[in-house]
Amino acid sequence: PVPLSGSVHFDVQPSGISGDIDVDTVVAFEQDTGVFTLDDFSMKGLAEGLVDAPTRMSFETDSIEIRSAENVASVGTVSISLLDLDITADVEPFSYANEIEPIAQIRVDAFSPRSLMHLFDVEAPETADPVVLSRLLVDADVKVGEAAIQLTNVNIKFDDTTFTGSLAVPRSSTGSYRVDLVGNAIDLNRYMEPAAEGASDDGADSAPTELPSDLIKPLNARGSLKMTSVVLGDLELDQVSLTLNAANGRLRIHPITAGLYGGSYSGDVRIDVAESEPVLAFDEKVQGVDLAALARAMFEQENITGSLNGNYTLTGRGNDLDKIQRSLSGSMSFELKDGTYEGVDVWYELR
Repeated sequence: PVPLSGSVHFDVQPSGISGDIDVDTVVAFEQDTGVFTLDDFSMKGLAEGLVDAPTRMSFETDSIEIRSAENVASVGTVSISLLDLDITADVEPFSYANEIEPIAQIRVDAFSPRSLMHLFDVEAPETADPVVLSRLLVDADVKVGEAAIQLTNVNIKFDDTTFTGSLAVPRSSTGSYRVDLVGNAIDLNRYMEPAAEGASDDGADSAPTELPSDLIKPLNARGSLKMTSVVLGDLELDQVSLTLNAANGRLRIHPITAGLYGGSYSGDVRIDVAESEPVLAFDEKVQGVDLAALARAMFEQENITGSLNGNYTLTGRGNDLDKIQRSLSGSMSFELKDGTYEGVDVWYELR
């Protein structure tokens, strides 16, 4: 065994990333077996250009073993620190004869997405609950394949919500992202923009909400999401399930199903930003909704009962929701069964 240490300076242009790396290890080579080992391997350094401030980074493992006769490498458990992220990976032995395609179990320790955005000089969105976007933790099995990086047995803890499932990240610009996740509960109101002081209740003083056309146009993704419960505005939905398909500037979320106050909701939402003027289309239905529960949640009223059915098919055009709302066309229908409005003197009101 030979103790070895060294340092490297790197300068990557035109990206403007540069830095210095120090390496320490103990090297050994068995000539008879062709086994090359690097024990107590440590690579630490400081990089500039990744973000505004200098970034510390490290890569450490107890041992790296290279079996040259078999073209197989083993790196064991690896600890990586970069950009306030601490990552642990248990890497299985892999062949380096052709393209390297390792398999590993990784864990990204809890970090703050807000802090990470700050490092990249990205302004974090203002949210109704300032505590959200403060904790994210990831566990997954990772397999690097020829076409994509596959993540299975994924466990994501995002603030107070837990997701499990699988992900796939393409290795080429023409590949498709794949997301299949199951979550427990989320209150989306916490992530919404807070109401502006002095703004009217009808939102007339607020800026119109723009469609995320720049995000949708290059998106090539398929996936599904299931949630035990979702709170959005004054509505509470349970057993939410949706399927997403996006390509060529067209995004479709279908089918969408959810339980809604004793009844059901189903929907088909399409956003087309391939042309100069985006098009938003809805085809949605509600069936057997308990009007008493809905009225309590939305209007804090206790004297309305009945069962509500309804459907609407609408299409609108425009770059923001205000323009889309003004251009809406289509059909809407509602049916109220066994409806009562308790505590009202009908004859008095008529007089």
